[in-house]
Parts: sequence; C-alpha cells; structure tokens
Amino acid sequence: MDELMRRLFEFVNHPIVSMTLFIAGIVGGASAAVTLRKEPASTRWRAVAGVSLTLVLLGIVAWLYPISPQRPSQLPPSQAQNQATGPSIETVLLFNEGQHLGQIREYGAALDVFRRVEALYPSFPLIHLNEGVMLKELGELPTAMRLMQDEDRLRPRDPNVEYNIACLLAITGHTDEAIQKLGSAGNDGFRRCDVLDNDSDWQGLRYRENFWRARHTICPAN
Repeated sequence: MDELMRRLFEFVNHPIVSMTLFIAGIVGGASAAVTLRKEPASTRWRAVAGVSLTLVLLGIVAWLYPISPQRPSQLPPSQAQNQATGPSIETVLLFNEGQHLGQIREYGAALDVFRRVEALYPSFPLIHLNEGVMLKELGELPTAMRLMQDEDRLRPRDPNVEYNIACLLAITGHTDEAIQKLGSAGNDGFRRCDVLDNDSDWQGLRYRENFWRARHTICPAN
C-alpha cells in the first residue's frame, strides 16, 4: 500500500500532471459555480465544486513541493578515496604527521598514524615501508621484515625499500644477504652516503671487504 501511494504521489507530482490538475480544478470549479447560481440546491454540482477545489489544492501542493530526485548513496570517506585517483589532502597531511613523529622518535605514535593512513588509502606510496621502519625501531623485527618485503614486491628495485631491507637483514645476522641487498640499493640509485656512514645498523660490518664494494656503488666518489 505504501509503495502504491508513493508511486501515485510521484505521478501527481510531475509538473505536467500537477498543472493539468490545477487547470482542470479551475475549469470544473468555474462550471460548478455558474451552475450553482442557477440551481443552488443541486447536490451534483456541489460535489463537482468540491472535487474541483480538491484538484486545485492538489495541483498547488504538487507544484510548490516537488519531490527531490533521489541521490545515489555516498560512499564512506575511506571507500571514496579508494575510488579516486589518489589520496585526499587530509590523508597526505596525516602521513606527513606520521613522518614527523618518526623523526622525533615517537615510533609507537607514528606507527598508529601510518596504520590510519593505510586504512584510509591502502595503496598509499611506501606506507608498508614506513610501518616497517617504525616496527623495526620498536623491536618487532619479523613483522617489520614482512611489511618491507611486501613493499619490495609492490615496488621492485626501489632503492629506499632495498636499503631499509638491507639494514634489517644486517641487524638480524643475515650478513651476506644484507650486503648484497645494499649493493642492489646502490645499483638502483641509492646515493645517501651520509645516511650509510652514520647508520649504526652497519657498525659491525664496516670491516668487511664486500661491504666496501657495496658502499662504492652508493658513494663512488669516495
């Protein structure tokens, strides 16, 4: 019944229908008024007058209060971002906040922020790497390695990803793999000599000849 009434009201609400009802009501009412002057006791024309008045009022209401077209339901913010070509400005600012927290060594807070970024935009560039770095600093090395390797699969031959994986391999005792990955980072464009030379992750490996060969790919001038 509700559906029938809704469809009926939508029909009446159409501009052409509402205008037709309005005009029909005026014409019918005028005819009834003329007839009632001649035959005041006519029940038939009183009914016509009542119906005409109803049509006029219905036409006016339908014209003044049109049904708003139904809008498609909006996606939640997270899903809307996933449909877009890139993350929102708010998500980028949130990611920047996470980086700042990492720089001031608030690793737990930074990790929470990066996870919020991932929830908002799962394919945010290097989000797994940044989460992995925070987990590394918090001592959660297996999870950190898993996230970094995920990033490595998503962005093969990214020098920053390769360098951070090399550092994680170095501190977990995978010496040869670490140095090999360090060389790969250098071959793929990693040139941060200052970072490498001041990174405590390599403290126990600087005496090795293969470390210096890998270092030369990053710092060819010295």
